[in-house]
Amino acid sequence: MKMKAAIFLTTFWFANFLVGQDLCFAQEEHPYVLVNGKGRQVKMERLKEEMDDYQLIFFGEEHDNVVAHQLTLELLQHLNEELKEEQAKLSFALEMFERDQQAALDSLQKDFYSLAELENHTRVWSNYRTDYQPLMVYCLDQNIPIVASNITREYASFLFKNGREELKRKVGVDTAYLCDLNFQVDTMLSQYAALKEMAVHMNALNFIEAQAIKDATMARSIVEELQEAWTVFHFNGS
Repeated sequence: MKMKAAIFLTTFWFANFLVGQDLCFAQEEHPYVLVNGKGRQVKMERLKEEMDDYQLIFFGEEHDNVVAHQLTLELLQHLNEELKEEQAKLSFALEMFERDQQAALDSLQKDFYSLAELENHTRVWSNYRTDYQPLMVYCLDQNIPIVASNITREYASFLFKNGREELKRKVGVDTAYLCDLNFQVDTMLSQYAALKEMAVHMNALNFIEAQAIKDATMARSIVEELQEAWTVFHFNGS
């Protein structure tokens, strides 16, 4: 029985490391090194055992890191097999799809069209075919729900250019595609503090809030999906 809420895993392009909230892991037969928080190598099986204790897994990738995508598929396969034995449901949520794309993903999962036709029905990232399509293939084959977790980019872009209050006043905003606009932002968090330093030549607050509204919308998507699934594997940037 899972008792822990979430574990965070992050890959870094420069070293092909997988870093856990408390752990990073290693296995010689793979094209990467996995180590724990003290820099000691740990086997892949240890990672898989650790993941089994959590209901929510965040996998943070560098988007052009092929190794990260291969590792994601391996971990997704492991989780699915473990949950099958427990007769528990797994969902796969991705930052790479936005909430307004969920209808297209639902139609795909209902076999209204084939995966080869996905790009005719909705937008995909430029590296979709090489890096994300294999994950989609596995999920469709195993009947794992595919969840579009990110905010519709139009709204994040509008907030960045105009601010949150203007987004609240914007006519025609579909509230199903984004979080509650009264979300709070802790600018002291290291991630947002780093963004503030990057935004010296632009509206720093809007820059931070444009990222925060993505994070808050993904959080909403995850919370909603946890009502449907025992475990959610969420795939996002590092």
